[in-house]
Parts: sequence; structure tokens; C-alpha cells
Amino acid sequence: HYNQPDFTSSFPETILLYEKRFQKPHVVGEFGVDFRGAKETRENDPENIGLHNGLWAGLFSPTPILPLTWWWDTIIDADSLYSIFYSVANFGKDMIESSDEIILFWVNHRIVHAGDEADLSDNLVLFPHKPWGKNTEPIFRIKENGLIQNKYKVPSFLFGSEKKGMRQPPTFKIHYQNDGKFRVHVNHVSGEGMLRIFLDEKLALEQPLRLAEENGDWEERIWREEWSIYQGLFNKVYEIDVPAGFHAIRVQNDGIDWLEIVSYQFINCGVQNLEVLNVMGIRQKSDVYLWIRHEESFWKNVRYQGEPRTIVNAKMDVPLLSSGEYRI
Repeated sequence: HYNQPDFTSSFPETILLYEKRFQKPHVVGEFGVDFRGAKETRENDPENIGLHNGLWAGLFSPTPILPLTWWWDTIIDADSLYSIFYSVANFGKDMIESSDEIILFWVNHRIVHAGDEADLSDNLVLFPHKPWGKNTEPIFRIKENGLIQNKYKVPSFLFGSEKKGMRQPPTFKIHYQNDGKFRVHVNHVSGEGMLRIFLDEKLALEQPLRLAEENGDWEERIWREEWSIYQGLFNKVYEIDVPAGFHAIRVQNDGIDWLEIVSYQFINCGVQNLEVLNVMGIRQKSDVYLWIRHEESFWKNVRYQGEPRTIVNAKMDVPLLSSGEYRI
């Protein structure tokens, strides 16, 4: 698992999928914020949020074994990050030493802040979760509160003509409360890309992403001899105007190989931005172990949006098996 925006969503989904399929315990064998190495990992996640979240997501699984980071010598040891391991290991010490069955009763349980009225946010920024591989979902319906039922299938890669079997351009169906914009943040490109955005089936933007041009839009590029193509970094945001009302917005790559998308941005759309806590829970006999996290606290969101706001006066009901005295 590399370059996933939020390990707390991808880890449980993967672990539960393979445990069900093979009827065996499953451990994530390798993970990191950036597959390229220490330099890129530090640039993307200087606060080590990805490492922190990945370890805790691994603990709160049916097989409570921490996922394995690859960068032991270049990051963990070099930056002395052992305290991150100590915290999660110390928390789970009693749980792991016990012989009782581990029952996972909450996976990404969501607590919507029910205090003051939730703010109406002008913008919705959607970080794609679907990693490399065939895109399987064609439609993503965005509700008025910003929720998307299949949000973890939003693709990070848009494939071109040479990967027809992996193509499935995403279409976002959303109601804009105001006149606004739709933006796509394009990062890496392989081959010659062609970004097209359709608004209600009408072509609204056609943006060539050419790496062969000496003075192109790209920031850096490299010639890949083994595939006889250029690959490079654009790091550019492209946008269209969107009038108020209900719309279907389709994004596709009609180039050769693939585009990597950092985010899909719905600007001034007026969806409700709910403050949400994310909770995972494990039970052993009368003991309940909980991990409570701000849902917007994941490395990619902090990298591009900054630290999430503090949630205050939130309320949670914890299910207990029996009456009596409890130590919290």
C-alpha cells in the first residue's frame, strides 16, 4: 500500500476483503506514503501522519499485527520515529497478551458532530482512494452533506488508449447551490496525456498534457527507455465553470497511457461540510478498545488542505456488555 490518501480506510477494506476470501488472517506486508523513498515521503508527510494512522489501523483489525513500513533505515531510524511504534504497542499490550477472542465491532464508525449547526462549506475537495488498477465505478453521487457512498472507489489514475481494459472515467453527480467551478489537480503523467472534462455530456475543457515538448507545462520529466515514453510531473490544476443546479461532470484521459489525479475539487458548490469523528472498536470480554480520530486527519488532506479544525462537544455512545464499574 503506497500513496494511499488515507490508510485508515484502505487497510480495513483490504484486510476484511482477504480474510473473507481466503478464511485466513491477513497482514499488510508493506506500506508507505510514497513508494519512491525517504525524500518524497518527508516532503509529502513531514508530520508522519501516514505512519501513525497506518500502525493504528493495523492494530484495529481482526489480526492485530502492525503493517510493515519499508523505510526502516532511511526514515524510521534516521528520524528516530520509534516513539510512534511505542505508543501503539503500549496501548495494545494487554489486548495482544490476552488469550480472549478479538471481536472487531466497529470499522470506520462515523460520529457526526451534533453540537452547533454544521458549517456550510463553499468547497468540497475529494481525494481519490482507488489505487493503481482497473477502475470499476462509473458514477459517484455526492449528497448534500458531502457524503459519497462509494468514495473509496474514486480513481487516482485515469487511463488512456493503451490501457483500454482499465478505463472507466468517473462521473460525479452533484447539485451546486451556487455558481462555481470544478477543478482537477493533475500530478504525474505517463506518455502523452489528454485531459477532457465534460459538463452534462458537453465538452467543457480539452487540455493536452504533452511531455515531448521542450517548453511544455510539465515541471520535470524523464525518458523511460524500457517503455519508450516520457513520464513526468505536471502538478497543475485545470478548471471549468459550473452554474448553479444539478450536474453530471465526467473526467477522462483520452491520451496514451495514464494520468495521476491528486484531487477533484468542487468550488463554491455549497455542500454541507459535516464535522465527523471516525471510530474503530475492538472488544475482548468486558474490555472495549477504541481509536477515535478526526476524519479529516490523514496525510494527504493535511498536505494540501492544512490541519483540520478541532471538534468540540462531540458525543459518543459506547456499547458495553454488562453493568458494573469500568476504568476508562
